[in-house]
Amino acid sequence: MAQRGEDVQAYPEALAPGTEVGTWRVVERLGVGGFGAVYRVEDGARPGEFYALKLALHPGDERAEREVALLLSHAVHRNVVRFHACGRWPHPLTGSLYFVMDWVAGRPLDTWAEEVNPSYRELAQAAGKVALAFDALHGAGVLHRDVKPAHILIREPDGEPVLIDFGIGDYAGAATITQQPVPPGTPHLRSPESVRFHQENHGRPGARYAYQPTDDLYALGVSLYRAVTGHFPFPPHLPPDMLSLGKATLPGASSWMFHS
Repeated sequence: MAQRGEDVQAYPEALAPGTEVGTWRVVERLGVGGFGAVYRVEDGARPGEFYALKLALHPGDERAEREVALLLSHAVHRNVVRFHACGRWPHPLTGSLYFVMDWVAGRPLDTWAEEVNPSYRELAQAAGKVALAFDALHGAGVLHRDVKPAHILIREPDGEPVLIDFGIGDYAGAATITQQPVPPGTPHLRSPESVRFHQENHGRPGARYAYQPTDDLYALGVSLYRAVTGHFPFPPHLPPDMLSLGKATLPGASSWMFHS
């Protein structure tokens, strides 16, 4: 039996199957992050059609509002997950923001490489499509800021790569919503420039790293390295100080990208 939002206690990260969020019925939880939970849902108006619904963990979360703005009007591309609808739950005015996207049936880039064992040509074709998607996004002033294998899904059955999770993304003209020197992200996928900036400016009031398209492309390169070799160039389990020391000695991404 379906449970309506007003009939259940509001724990956005733990919705039971059958819970109704707007016109969408929860089928299963796909994952929980620091700011939101993602569910596979069924369209109540079209039974049998499934989507992904992301629900902010806290009402008024500016990250969720920014992600909606990105997917709705800034990050529209054939290789970016499509936006369908948004609303608030459990109360339509004061509840947590949710939005509905395509449910991409597929594997993360690294898992796809390990389990499907694609040819180098197939891997290169997928990588090329992602790179072209970033070229279009960067041209439109959009930065992903958390590129990693888990956020590049290889869709089944056509093998098309799809970028997901713009939760800490940015776009030209957007307001600043974080105060730390370096934007949130995954440490072992940060560019040498950002690591060096953090080391040199840690604790300095007002210092902010200017995230660049090359930061996204560096993380894409690291993600492709993981897909090809089966491991990251810098192990994720390294202590932060060792990881920072190793990365800070590398040349910056902008110094070698696109140069022969």
